[in-house]
Amino acid sequence: MPTEFEDLRQEASTVAYERPDELSVAGIGRALAGYGGAIDGVRNTRVVTSAGLDTPYVAYNVVRAGELRTEGTAADACTASRACPPGASVSLVGFPAWGADTVCAATPSTVGGEVTIRCEGVAEGSSGVHVAIGAAGERFGEAAASVPVDHPFGRAVFGAPGAAGGGAVYRLPDGAAAEALDLSAGAGMGGEMGLAVAVGVVDADTALTASAGSGGRVIVATHDVAGGAVTSTVIGCIDDAAEGFGLALAVADFDGDGAVDVAVGSGPGAGRLEEVRVYGGADAPGSCAAWTPATTLTCASDDPLVDCAGAEFGASLVAGDVNADGLADLVVGAPTATVDDVAGAGAAFVFAGAARLTDLDDDVRTLRHPAPATNGDLGRTLAAVPGAEADRVEVAVGAPGADRIYVFLCTGLDGDSPATVGPRCQPQ
Repeated sequence: MPTEFEDLRQEASTVAYERPDELSVAGIGRALAGYGGAIDGVRNTRVVTSAGLDTPYVAYNVVRAGELRTEGTAADACTASRACPPGASVSLVGFPAWGADTVCAATPSTVGGEVTIRCEGVAEGSSGVHVAIGAAGERFGEAAASVPVDHPFGRAVFGAPGAAGGGAVYRLPDGAAAEALDLSAGAGMGGEMGLAVAVGVVDADTALTASAGSGGRVIVATHDVAGGAVTSTVIGCIDDAAEGFGLALAVADFDGDGAVDVAVGSGPGAGRLEEVRVYGGADAPGSCAAWTPATTLTCASDDPLVDCAGAEFGASLVAGDVNADGLADLVVGAPTATVDDVAGAGAAFVFAGAARLTDLDDDVRTLRHPAPATNGDLGRTLAAVPGAEADRVEVAVGAPGADRIYVFLCTGLDGDSPATVGPRCQPQ
């Protein structure tokens, strides 16, 4: 465990990943994703990051050969020896498998529209490198999200905000070309749909997506693949004209009622909302109609060292079960928060899942750096990384201003602290 986090040992045991020397461009953490799968039948999970457009990406070990082992890198690409097409690394995703290959990281090209996939577990006769066809000329992949589990809907969704008609969202089926999803029932209120995307699983045949554009509309839709073809149904539209509304999204069942809920934050900007609205899946109107939030979360830190004023609270979101209690937890980035009087250091907040959405703010933990860096931007990006145990995720936090990413092995929630899970919190 890095000594820089020694004073937070009882709060959040944390691994700091630095940019490898062979990656020449500073600012890792601008794109971030977590993924995992089996190599030779053994669990391996990774966190992959880049410094943004046309920069190399690197995947770090989180779980290696079934154990929590965080040293070293597992893969890299978009380098001189492993080239990517122009427009890569704006977004990153990861899959448990692509065809017969396993543990795969991928990046789309916003220029050519293809998705370059590189896998670590390589089947006989495979090179481990694959290219899936997307959509050229549509800014395909400016936003992307991995499907959180193995599911027939596909491996990931990609936004294409430059598509004709106001933008588009695509799914990427396993081993196939990307397919546009029919969101026409939610059309209207601006364009560039696909500037932000999120995806979750409803049941064995159905996935749910949330997507946003530049006009302040979030379209929420389900996609049934039971018959082979995709049947898409818009189940709700969420509108707000505030600047950047909807440019941070997360979907998961936060209250355990079996319905996928939707969390909505905002991108940067002078007129942004410093809040995150959570919409109950059970209350979805079933069409592109008004949808009232179940609760609104604000940046009210109990940590005396964190100042929430102008923190860009909600600029990033990710969901996952952090403490293995069966409820998804919500992590919210606040990348310009002042920490210990250091401007722009950034922080993130973990809101524990609860039986009622109105109780999401009952148990909140702060993730921060004990030696904050000016304009470190911690919390600009977030990712959920599959943990050593299949029923929990680890929280990855990008800090591009500090040229690092962090994985918080223990958030301090009940069931996710050294007192309750002991050695799991400490990297080997």
